[in-house]
Amino acid sequence: MIFFLIRFHEARRKLIDDNKEVSAVAIKNLLFGVDENKYLIKIFEDHNGSIKALVPTEYSAGTLDLFERTLLHTQLFIKWQYGTDDISIQKLDYEFIERFSFWFKTVRKCQHNSTIKYLTYFKRSYYFV
Repeated sequence: MIFFLIRFHEARRKLIDDNKEVSAVAIKNLLFGVDENKYLIKIFEDHNGSIKALVPTEYSAGTLDLFERTLLHTQLFIKWQYGTDDISIQKLDYEFIERFSFWFKTVRKCQHNSTIKYLTYFKRSYYFV
């Protein structure tokens, strides 16, 4: 029993140190070696890497810049809203998008059209997951 409590606290500490969400499911998955969650920033970075590889032929440098700027805004929003570096894509819902839109308009002082542009690029980055 004590061994399990020690492993539990180690798993919890690892999640905190990695700036990941601490929940019962996350601790259970870490204890049993299951990592079925996909994380938003990781997916976004992989997507931007693919875009970067296709810049001279398929995409322009300006398009890559917009995706990278959208990634930066997404990282700032997640840090502001959730206090962590990354979140599971299971948390992406209507409320997340509404808060993200609100954040663009209030914290970043973006107008409506700019907000919609960033949300469109955000949607493209994780659409095929």
